[in-house]
Order: sequence, then structure tokens, then C-alpha cells
Amino acid sequence: MTFPHVSVIVPHYQDLGGLDRCLASLCAQSFPADQFEIIVADNNSPVGKSAVEAVIAGRAKLVIATQKGAGPARNCGVASATGTWLAFIDSDCVAHPKWLEQGLAALKT
Repeated sequence: MTFPHVSVIVPHYQDLGGLDRCLASLCAQSFPADQFEIIVADNNSPVGKSAVEAVIAGRAKLVIATQKGAGPARNCGVASATGTWLAFIDSDCVAHPKWLEQGLAALKT
């Protein structure tokens, strides 16, 4: 089965614990890991870029959104996305293990 490439955009601001849990859930997806990228669009968190990078720990690409708000952060993430499809999840959410797989399957029906 051929899967489309997906860009998962995660807007983030000042919630390192939530971001860590979110990224762990994305890395545990049933969807093939080589078929999606994760982009964390940080809204210039006061903890600083290096603290966010430490939590990301190679699991995602980091982009910095200087315009405040979740919408501008999402747009910043989209600007660096390479996927055919876009998926959005907030950094304080935990994705079900089949979130991407079932979401894309639903688009086919």
C-alpha cells in the first residue's frame, strides 16, 4: 500500500511537558514513520529555542513563529512543510496510535 507523505504541524508555546508527550505520541503512530514529518512551530517561547530543541530531541523540525498566536504558528509550520497532506495537532494533545492512519483512511471514503 502506498501512503501519501504527511506534514504534521504542532504549534507550541511554553509547554515543554505537553510538547514532549505530544511528540512521543506522534512517534508511536501506526502510520509508517518514513511517510510523515513533524514540524514544531514554536511561538517564540520565553524558555528559549535551545530548551525547545532539547525536548524535540531530533523527533521534529523546529521553526520559530515570531507573530503571536496559534494561527500564525500553524501558518509558519505550513510554510516549511513538504507533505502532500497537512495534519494539525496542538502541543498539549496526545494522538491516538492510529490517528494518522485512520485520518487518512477517512479521507479516501
